[in-house]
This record gives sequence, structure tokens and C-alpha cells, in this order.
Amino acid sequence: MPAPISWRPSEHWDGNLGQWSSFAVRVGYPEQIVRVLPSTAGQATWVVAPAGCSRPPDAAKIRTTTCSDSRGGLYNGSQSESWIERGNFSLGLGANFDYDKLSATFGLDTISLGLDNHTGGPTLESQVVAAMAADFYYTGFFGLNHQATNFTNFASPQASYLMTLKQSGLIPSLSWAYTAGAQYKWKDVAYGSLTFGGYDSSRYEPNDVSFHLAGDVTRDLVVGLKAITTTSSDGLISLLSFPIWTYIDSTQAMIYLPNASCKAFEETFQLVWDEEDQTYWVNDDLHDRLKITNPTVNFTLSDSLETEGPTVDIGLPYASFDLAVKNPMADNKTRFFPLRRAIDESQYTLGRTFLQEAYIITDYEDSTFSVSQAKFDQDLEPNIVPLQSEPHNHASRKLVLGTSIALPIFFLSILLLWFAHFRRQGRELDAQRDIGQPGTTNEVSIEDLLLQSPREIGQNSIIGPSSDHKYYIRIL
Repeated sequence: MPAPISWRPSEHWDGNLGQWSSFAVRVGYPEQIVRVLPSTAGQATWVVAPAGCSRPPDAAKIRTTTCSDSRGGLYNGSQSESWIERGNFSLGLGANFDYDKLSATFGLDTISLGLDNHTGGPTLESQVVAAMAADFYYTGFFGLNHQATNFTNFASPQASYLMTLKQSGLIPSLSWAYTAGAQYKWKDVAYGSLTFGGYDSSRYEPNDVSFHLAGDVTRDLVVGLKAITTTSSDGLISLLSFPIWTYIDSTQAMIYLPNASCKAFEETFQLVWDEEDQTYWVNDDLHDRLKITNPTVNFTLSDSLETEGPTVDIGLPYASFDLAVKNPMADNKTRFFPLRRAIDESQYTLGRTFLQEAYIITDYEDSTFSVSQAKFDQDLEPNIVPLQSEPHNHASRKLVLGTSIALPIFFLSILLLWFAHFRRQGRELDAQRDIGQPGTTNEVSIEDLLLQSPREIGQNSIIGPSSDHKYYIRIL
């Protein structure tokens, strides 16, 4: 039985919307070291290309020296002997924010975890790499999801890093555990924690609440947010008018909530919404007042929106919301409160801000995950615990894994056999059917039979009935 892999953080804080604990990867041959942030939504490795630090000639020199390090380092595919380019495609994530239009150059290359072989993790070849130039995603990202990536068709899916680890027998189960870390905590324990095939029991406070992965594999870490509260001299204050389903996504820095909830935050903490920048800027006076009062915001989560059922509270101190926009070309920083107004319910998101104080354990084989309060004890010692790979007969909310997927596949097989037989019989008997005319081809591909499924890079195809039905077919 292989042991879990604990990926040591880089001990750097990267990013422009707040500072985040990053992890080092070595990409290509010869190796190019870059620092990335974990993406709970993605399955590929995104890196910043040299074009991401290009500017007009008069600013090129200063831009290159400051930008490269601030973005976690650059990856140049043309300098890697193992790089196999596949073309330009959409990054695919954040469709609900219209971010999926952003593109990058995709290809395959070798990826190694950590700064070197002595302190790092395994080296895997032919991993999906996206070299991007856009400033929107300022740093690179490392996808934690198990889904495969399809470039042009479903005939040759490229396995994710997590899936390759499992298929290669390098981790005990298809699982990961992660907390983003918090720069405001004790230095030695402030960094993020990431484990494949298990979890670090020293980094969270256990609870009995289990969540089921949602049926949409592009938005699977969905939780019921039943309440948001804080306290003041007047007592308990509610910051959420009604329970909502919300998505946990470390790719996003912000927290996106309904407009009414944002209004409650404004009234409680004297925040002012900048409509042009779509941001709550925090001036020095407000910052000083919030530091003195140091409010804690509690998020109450459940696997259901019903009134009954177990819940878990995740508390975020003001320091979690005390973030700054950093300009890599200057020393100035501008504080902001990482909350944004969601346009609709598809945008409700708990981003990296939330994950500073939350620890997530995701088990794809069991179709479940947990969310716990993160721990930052000064004297903690890592305790890596494996998650065993065992057969399950577990049906999650709108997602059926394992043996349960055999039913729709069985019906699909019957449909394919019936269709093939129908066509062959029609040709042999020269029946009056519109199956095909002489001189033409009438081949039916699996994509045609499955309602022409989408082929966007970075997306995962879910083909089947409407979302109200139980069974889905995943093309992996």
C-alpha cells in the first residue's frame, strides 16, 4: 500500500489579490521552476508564459525583472525538450463569471513536485500544461481535480496529475486534502498544506459532517450555506437572509454572495461598494477600526438546506478579510475587503479567502468531502493519514460513481447495438429507410449519439438527461 504524498509549500507568498501560500513545481526538461496555487476546480497545470510579462520596449526591462518573480516565475515551452504543443484553447474554468473565454497554449510536459528531488514529490511525464499570458489569473495554478482533459475528441483523454498518481500506484486513493494557509498566523505553521491520497490530521479540528459531491463535475464542491453571523455589542448579527447553495473554489480569491448579504456586510462593517471597480476598498481609518474590533465572521455549512441536519461552523477573523492589491511595478498596496456581489446564484462562491481558515478533504472514490476549521497551533507536528482505496456502493447527490454508472452505460450499449443492427438489416434487405444513400457516408460517432457533447478544453462532458434526473455518463 503506497503512502500519501505531502507536498511541501514553497514558503513564498504569491499573488496580486492578497498574498497566498504557493507550491513549487518543476516543469519540462531542463526543469523550469515555477510557483503555483492549488486549484480545487481545475485538473491541469497552468503556468505563466513569457508573454505574460511583456510590455512596450521602454518598460520591458523593469517589467521582466519584477513581473517574473511576482507571478511565480515563467515557463517557456520552447526551451523544454519534452514540451509537446497541442494548440490554443480556452482555460475552461469560471464559465459562470465569463472567465472561460480566457485562452492559453496547451500541451504536454513533464511535471515534478517541489524544488528538487530530495524535498519534492514524484515526476510524471506527459502532463497537461497550459501556458497563459493574461493578467487576470496572475499566478499559475495546479489542478487538484481528478477529471481528464480532452483536446479535440474523446478518443485520447489526458489523465490529470491526481489520476496519474493513483493509476501509477503512487498514492493509496483518489483523494486530496488542502488548506490555503494564512499569512497572518504563526510563521512556521502559516503556510498552506496539501496532501494527495490522505490528509494531515494536525491541521484541522474534526467534525461529523460529511458532504456529497455535486453532480456537475465542473462545480462539485457544493455546500449548503445556512447562515453567516457575527457578533457585536448588540449581540448576534445575521449576514445571510436565506440559506443558499455555494461552491468552494480556490481558483477564485473572493467570496461571492447575494446582494442582500453584501448589503448586510456593508451595514455591519461600514463597507463602501465601488461600482466601477466592483470592489470594497478599505481606507486606513476603516482598517484601523476593524483591527480594533477584530470581528469574527462565522459560516455555517451543511449538506442540506433543510432546517434539520448536522452543521459545521468555520470562523474567519478580520485578518482573513484584510487583503491588499499589490502592484508588481511599485511598492504601494491598496487594501480591499474580498467580498463581491454575485449577479445570480451560479456565482455564489467561497474562494481562497474562506480556505485560509478551512481544511477540505475530498475523496472522489467515495464521492464525499469534508470541511473543517483549520488549525495553526505553534507546536503542531504533521500527522499524515492515508485514505484507503476501497469499493463503495455510495450514490451522491446527482452523481453516481462506481457500479451505479453501469446502468446508463448498459442502456447506451443496447442503443448502439440496436442502431448498428438496424442499419445493417436495412442495407441487406434494401428496405425503404433513410439510412444511407449510395456514394455517401452515414457513420454515426459516439459524440453524435450522445447529443454532440461539448469539447471545450478544461471542461468535463456530462451527457445525459436534464439535471433533475439521476444518471449521468462521464466521458473520461
